Amino acid sequence: MTSNLSPASAELIKLITSATTTIEHCYTSHGQPLPHLRPSSASDIGSDGGPGTLPSAEFIQAVQLLQGATTQLLAQLTPPPVYGAQLALASLDSAALGILINGQVADVIHKHDPDAQNGVPIDTIAKDTNLEPRHLSRIMRSLSTKHIFVEVKPDIYANNRQSSTLRSDTEASCVNVFGHWVHDIMPSSVKLPEVMADSEHVSAYSVAHSGAARAFGSMYWDFLKSQPERGRRFNEAMKELTNKVSFAESVYEDVPWADDFGARNQSGVFVDVGAGAGHQALSIASKLPGWQFVIEDLPEVVSTSAKELWETKGAKYDYRLVPQNFFESQAVQGADVYYMKHIIHDWPDKECVTILKHLRNAADVKRTRLMIADIMIEPATPSDPSRSPLLSNSGAGANLAHKADMVMMTALEAQERTRSEFEDNVIRPAGWKLAKVHSVRSHLRLVVLECVPV
Repeated sequence: MTSNLSPASAELIKLITSATTTIEHCYTSHGQPLPHLRPSSASDIGSDGGPGTLPSAEFIQAVQLLQGATTQLLAQLTPPPVYGAQLALASLDSAALGILINGQVADVIHKHDPDAQNGVPIDTIAKDTNLEPRHLSRIMRSLSTKHIFVEVKPDIYANNRQSSTLRSDTEASCVNVFGHWVHDIMPSSVKLPEVMADSEHVSAYSVAHSGAARAFGSMYWDFLKSQPERGRRFNEAMKELTNKVSFAESVYEDVPWADDFGARNQSGVFVDVGAGAGHQALSIASKLPGWQFVIEDLPEVVSTSAKELWETKGAKYDYRLVPQNFFESQAVQGADVYYMKHIIHDWPDKECVTILKHLRNAADVKRTRLMIADIMIEPATPSDPSRSPLLSNSGAGANLAHKADMVMMTALEAQERTRSEFEDNVIRPAGWKLAKVHSVRSHLRLVVLECVPV
């Protein structure tokens, strides 16, 4: 079938076939049904192990290879003006998603067609959502070309696997994180050309001059505080991103907490820095049963969400709730582990060094480990035979991580980092040394950096 194709196309098609076979085998070997795009009321988060479980590393790697190979083949063979036009118009897909999320369109379709048997007429959807039917149908028809919803007959729409992320009642629901990206990040991204053209401030990496600050008139964190509903959505968005896209559970499943840290010390101290409510520490606590867990965040967080979580779900563990601003001297001295998840990527290099210096000053040189859970960006590298014929960066298989980097640039003038950027710009200047990189299962290229004080 591929004998008349160019070598480059033939190799990409072989990779697509291989990755597809692997993905489908991952599903069937775990007793899971093969996914499809027909009308359906079912939903899942894309785990070959089933709902609520982590996908295998083999599954994630195959999905990333499939994304990289298919988009590379499209880029190779699609006329450049057409390929570029699709990129330039991608913001319209985001706008369409925002409209359907606000209107709870997927919920309305499910209410009228819970088994996804017949679909729902556009007039019914429009009536329930207070949206004009002709505009709404055009928006839904456009998204259906991206396989979100199915237009089963003219102007009759059904849910499918992909639209389940737009429902509020499914395990796969991503309405808050998608809404955050559409309503907060997209208008901020419009200001990026202005940020880049501001020669006075662009090299300072100042959150006061970020795209979000320009779009909303104040620094992003201050803007969220002034908009309670947006702040609520942001908090829920981070949960959805962590549990359904990044797979937070991989951090406590794939890092050897018990076999390494617990084996060396059966009664250590674990400090979750900037913990929020402390969900991560609560999950790790079961791996280190004899340890004390310290949950640190600002006073208003510690006294509310953290207090509620640990009193209801963490009461069996030895824990303390400590008000702490990580830009100030660390209150807990000599901990065995200082843990930070998605903290460093929120700040430019200068602020990150300040945060980590406070932890370095508190560290015990003989036993303290600093654990940084964050995305690691892959720089362009020479052709890797194990990824042949993919070009550098794994193509679209790594695109979510690069999109996350753009989000951080847009909202906070912060960034995701390469290994060298972590070491040279943040870790080493703060008095730490990178000792080990723990790879974990994540579509966002999440890793845990284990650092020792020097």
